Amino acid sequence: MKKTLAILLALALLGAFAACGKEIPAETTAETTAEPDTVAVIETTTEEATETTEETTEEAPREVDPLQLFNDATKMVKDLKPGYSKSRYTKITDLDFGALGRFQIVKDAVYGFFDVESNGEGTLKTTVNKGQSSDQMRASKWTAGDVKSATAEPDGEGGYVVTLFIKEGNTRWSGTGGSDPGSGSVRNSPIDRGPLCYGEDNDGRYDHKTAKNIYLSINNADGANAKTEDIGESSRGIKVVANIDAEGRLQKLYGYMEMTVQVYHVKYLVVTLRNKAGSGYGEVTYDNFKY
Repeated sequence: MKKTLAILLALALLGAFAACGKEIPAETTAETTAEPDTVAVIETTTEEATETTEETTEEAPREVDPLQLFNDATKMVKDLKPGYSKSRYTKITDLDFGALGRFQIVKDAVYGFFDVESNGEGTLKTTVNKGQSSDQMRASKWTAGDVKSATAEPDGEGGYVVTLFIKEGNTRWSGTGGSDPGSGSVRNSPIDRGPLCYGEDNDGRYDHKTAKNIYLSINNADGANAKTEDIGESSRGIKVVANIDAEGRLQKLYGYMEMTVQVYHVKYLVVTLRNKAGSGYGEVTYDNFKY
């Protein structure tokens, strides 16, 4: 009995020394020394496992639907009407006026419609005041069928950076020209179901100029001297990047688009051109949101 008590007491003292980091007495047997070492390893492993579990729990992002997050954020802009700044940069990279280049009014009409200078590039800036109704941004109605890919990366502050690549689109509009409003297809262009400024009249303020916009613009320029009968347009390389905060509010939106316009028949005074094309790209940035 006394021997058993002595062994238990020795083990207890040895465990205390190990826990306190003190040197183990020399007379302790090798067999007894190994046991607390095993305990120490188990304790360390348990602590590390606990820390790892806690870190994993803290860093694991919640799963979100990038497209839904994006659509909701743009709808919130329409609902809450925050103030914001908008800037659109346009660059015409290829434009052949042909014989129409003899008429300065033709050049001025084209450059004015695309908001560019004589060098083919220009920036248009707009400010929307808080509480103001505006068509400068729309609530996105993109669906999975419009999207090539969608990602949402945590921004480290509870929000996300959403990146969407949108499918290409084509529009076509034709008629007899002049006062004829023409007909065709514009609804099959996915970009126009997104948040960028879009419309169907001949106003040059729209971010995406469809074939209908261009058709109406030419046929309404300089009275009856200008006339077109057939316009085609394609949009591609469409990408948007949105910074959305922890409350789901849009803080910044960047959009990029390339486009090509095909003029199948256009006339000014006595000059008629067929099958001419021009290309360019546009970058649109919304920022400085004030909710």
